[in-house]
Amino acid sequence: ASDAARWADPARIGEGAQARAEIAAPYIKSGQMVLDMGCGAQALRKLVPKDTKYIPADIVPRSADCYLTDLNQHFYYVDELFPAAPTYEGRYDWVVLSEVCEFLHDLPRVFDRMKKSSKGLIVSYNTIAPDADDAAKEKRRAAGYLNDVTADRLEGFLTGAGWEIKERKQGAGTHWWICG
Repeated sequence: ASDAARWADPARIGEGAQARAEIAAPYIKSGQMVLDMGCGAQALRKLVPKDTKYIPADIVPRSADCYLTDLNQHFYYVDELFPAAPTYEGRYDWVVLSEVCEFLHDLPRVFDRMKKSSKGLIVSYNTIAPDADDAAKEKRRAAGYLNDVTADRLEGFLTGAGWEIKERKQGAGTHWWICG
């Protein structure tokens, strides 16, 4: 399960959100529809073009229009993404997963579901070195991370779900993949 209590604490959200939003925002063009999964402080909302259809979703309500979702729930729940929003093929131009994947149990399943709902995916992930020791993994657990994935393995999850990696970059203290 997810640690909803952790994310309900306002002190846990917001740190680095602006810097991450500044990396994701330039990919989102006027008139597009973006699903901001794990929207947190909704910093991205303030940076996308005004006519963008911005849809926030998080494990706790962040605003009146925020869809509640927990991507660590059982398959049927993830498959529907969240109950109140249509999720037919190609529904979104972009899904943004910024500082979310570290807190998920089943990344391949989530990436597969996103592929069914979106034309594009912007994902950040704080990777682990292939030779990481137990101390490095314990540090990740202390930060609340639920998984330990190398960059190569994450790319395997993305391509295995049908995503084509268009761009790789680093910024805001993490790694980024822009997929289509």
